[in-house]
Amino acid sequence: MSDFETPRYSKRQVVEAGKLLKGRFSIPSNEAIEAFKIAHNWRACHILPMRHLRAELSGKVRKVGADALTAARLKRMTSIRMKLRRGPHTLYQMQDIAGCRVIMANQASVERLRELYRSEARHTFIDEDDYIAQPKATGYRGRHLVYRYFGQGNFEGLNSNPQFVEIQLRTKMQHAWATAVEAVGMARNEDLKGGQGNEDWLRFFALMASDIAALEGGVVVPNTPESESDRRHEIIALERGLNALEKLEGYRNVLKITEFTRTASPFFLIQFDQQNNKVSVKGVSAKASYASLDLAEKSDQINSVLVEVDKLDDLRSAYPNYFMDVRIFTDQLRDIIKPPRALRLSDGEWLRSWMTGRRR
Repeated sequence: MSDFETPRYSKRQVVEAGKLLKGRFSIPSNEAIEAFKIAHNWRACHILPMRHLRAELSGKVRKVGADALTAARLKRMTSIRMKLRRGPHTLYQMQDIAGCRVIMANQASVERLRELYRSEARHTFIDEDDYIAQPKATGYRGRHLVYRYFGQGNFEGLNSNPQFVEIQLRTKMQHAWATAVEAVGMARNEDLKGGQGNEDWLRFFALMASDIAALEGGVVVPNTPESESDRRHEIIALERGLNALEKLEGYRNVLKITEFTRTASPFFLIQFDQQNNKVSVKGVSAKASYASLDLAEKSDQINSVLVEVDKLDDLRSAYPNYFMDVRIFTDQLRDIIKPPRALRLSDGEWLRSWMTGRRR
């Protein structure tokens, strides 16, 4: 356990640090610097619980016999501060500082895995958010399970503090939607994922989420049309106004990617430089992982995240938003705005087309 950070501050100190970090300041005071130090330590303490829960997640995926990809990440300090401003929870109570993710082929696989988690789990179940039955207004869909880490043997000492880990269960299409939202949000420097930013983009993504939900036999997003024709008509109109397809494809084409040789460790530091359209990937050791993230976040111009995957190739699949890789989403969008001719001539259009041809 010597490779991992342990709590160095009391519950009260962590809570007070979170209160201070809710605020906005251009030149941090000594008090603010100390608050960041406490917050960084508290976040780093979640690395080992995150690793253990991801290992358990991978085991359960194999048990249900599903084809899936698992990954994990520590929440960015910018995102932690935004969430503290939005919600009532303290930094000490925050349940998604550490997050694991599984991406599965379909909703049936997601439900099998969810049922396995509910019937057996090594750690303490805390909460579940079902964004399949009740999609968020933004369009976000998926299942979230929250567990409190329960260390055993050499790790029992961690149980004196609540180390929560959130597990996200998504289908490939739900993941593709979330990737596109995050990619556009990063490119525009807007929190579209949190429902903040350009109203047309927000509406566009809500409608696209409903279209994907309909394809998966799920519940459509609140305040979006149940009718496929009405929904797609609005999507097409918004796509034209936003030039969404061209922009989504353009983000990836201008991105410059520099990938460093990985280490034996499964940890990677991904850094997205919006100003220079550049992304870099650096393998880091377990011992240096949290220090590397702390150092990277000193720059406000670069979006940095620490993730854990089995191999370098999995980064693009688990976190494609950092590579502006939105091909699965754009394929779905293209099917809507440029459907095959046989579909375009449905609902009586074939007759109008035939009549127009006869008049020529």
